[in-house]
Amino acid sequence: MCPSYDSTYVELNETSYADLMLADKPVMLDGDDFVDKLYQGIAADPNRASRPTLKFVHFTDIHMDMLYRVGASKVCSDVICCREVDGFPTDPAL
Repeated sequence: MCPSYDSTYVELNETSYADLMLADKPVMLDGDDFVDKLYQGIAADPNRASRPTLKFVHFTDIHMDMLYRVGASKVCSDVICCREVDGFPTDPAL
């Protein structure tokens, strides 16, 4: 853990660090059934049909492929396809 503007290296023990981070965990989150209880409460809510619904997309670990080409074949022998070397099929399914 490196405090701001301090280059001192401190080795942490993952178990004691996790215990430290969870020491002030709220009582309502104590135990592994928090999410189950949350969903049970929602299911028991007589007004659940009027609850707002959120839709979202979460992207993670995004990498840019500089060799990607629109229309290139999505079928290839490599891990990453859709490149010029994969060709440009006339059948859009390929």
